[in-house]
Amino acid sequence: MGDRLLRLDAFLRDAVHLPFVWGERDCSLWACDWIRAERGVDPAEALRGTYASRLACARLLREAGGLPALAGTLAAQAGLIEIDTAEAGDVGVIELPTAAYLALSTGTRWAFKAADGLAVAPARPIRMWAV
Repeated sequence: MGDRLLRLDAFLRDAVHLPFVWGERDCSLWACDWIRAERGVDPAEALRGTYASRLACARLLREAGGLPALAGTLAAQAGLIEIDTAEAGDVGVIELPTAAYLALSTGTRWAFKAADGLAVAPARPIRMWAV
């Protein structure tokens, strides 16, 4: 687990400087970048580059039944197991007053790609998967 924590720390530090781009590096695709780096499979491969705005993303999510449903479908296709308790480096859908996000567990809080870099917040996840 020690090596994984080092990789997670580096991934989170890098996220601060990477721009937020709809359809390339938004909250969901950024979390899928982590899954791809750790597991060698990209759950969102078919979605990358298929939308380029908040509105287009909202349409995609609405058609998929919402973020928790879409994340569950993608996680299952990637072979991720749904869990009840997350460890650092696992992924989950969190709901904050502003929106729902696909986020990475830091062990005590949840990190997600935000328009201005990286946000980390305490949250109770709706769904979680082991990475």
